[in-house]
This record gives sequence, structure tokens and C-alpha cells, in this order.
Amino acid sequence: MAEIDENAWFAQQRGVAISYLEKEGISAPEVGDVPAFHVSPYVSLWAVRSKKNPDAVGWWVIAGDLPTDYLSAENAAHPRTALAGFARIWKAAAECMLRGERHPDFQIGRKEDWPELGDLLLRRSGVLMSYSENETLWEKSG
Repeated sequence: MAEIDENAWFAQQRGVAISYLEKEGISAPEVGDVPAFHVSPYVSLWAVRSKKNPDAVGWWVIAGDLPTDYLSAENAAHPRTALAGFARIWKAAAECMLRGERHPDFQIGRKEDWPELGDLLLRRSGVLMSYSENETLWEKSG
């Protein structure tokens, strides 16, 4: 695999995250300058400043070689907990998709694509959960 320019990748993924949040109706999101967690060039997790409490993270947004998505920081104060949260939500959604059912809170793609998308989403959720459970990835961040 060719070496990537990590700073350029960060800038690109931050732009993806901001565009996604704006498309989702979050105006002028304050996204961190660098990801709170990353495995370049696959996963970037970004802290988004709370509008109610500017000293706190209000949301997490994830981008990379996976669906771009966001999650409230209400039950995920740390990047590690946020990754696990995305993993759980995506796993539940993937399982619904693979059964041909719509998840009540999460939708991706067209129903006819759900068998393939559900499989991909299930695999991505497993990767995120393995990152959240990998102690060596979190030793330096506390």
C-alpha cells in the first residue's frame, strides 16, 4: 500500500465530517482540527463541540472507509466509548437489514442493496468494536 499524507487525509476527512453534519442539519459544527481517534486511512473519529456547553464534546462524527455517521456524546464521553457506540448501533442496523427489516433509528441505502450493505456494515461494526476493545490502542490516551 502506498504511504499516505496523513495531514492531507485528516483535512479531507474533517471536510467530509463537516459536510455530513451540515447536511444533517447541524449548522456551523465546530469539529476538532485533528481526529480524536484514527487508523489512517480507514477510520477517523472527530469530536464536535457542544453548542449548549462549549467546554464539552456534544457529538462524535465518524468518517473514512465506512459510513459517515454521528452520535451524541451524552452517553459517550470518550472516543473509545463512541467507537463502541457506533459499533453497537451499526451491528443492530446490519442485523435488521440482513433480515430484510428496517431499523427504527438507522437507515442506509436501498432495500434491494441491504444484503450487501448489511454484510459490509456488520463487518465495519466488528472492526470498530475490536478497536474499542484493543487496550494497546488506548494506553497513551487514558
